[in-house]
Amino acid sequence: MFEEAEWEGCRFVRCNFREAVLKEWVTRSSVFEACDFTGAKLNASHHEGTAFLNCRFRGTDLYVSRFASCKMTGSGFEGARMEGMTILRRGLVSHPAGLSGSQWISTGRQPFSGGGSVPM
Repeated sequence: MFEEAEWEGCRFVRCNFREAVLKEWVTRSSVFEACDFTGAKLNASHHEGTAFLNCRFRGTDLYVSRFASCKMTGSGFEGARMEGMTILRRGLVSHPAGLSGSQWISTGRQPFSGGGSVPM
């Protein structure tokens, strides 16, 4: 539906993106607050300076997606497919596919560790 779309400076609050096809989607400097991406296909998507605040990514396909300088505070990734996903934050690179489970939390010292949600 929005495959290969590029969105910049957009704001979405409590929007339903369930099962949406957003392959190769690009977002820049946008905000998604309390949005539901359950079962969406975001594979090969790229996000720069975008905030995903309290969003749900349950069972979302994030295969080879890239998040650079993004916030994911309060967002959950239960059952999400994250192979090849890259997170760039302040010069650090993280590949969460090596983590057990598919939910993360920030430890404050390292980019991510297993369990919880991802504040970035």
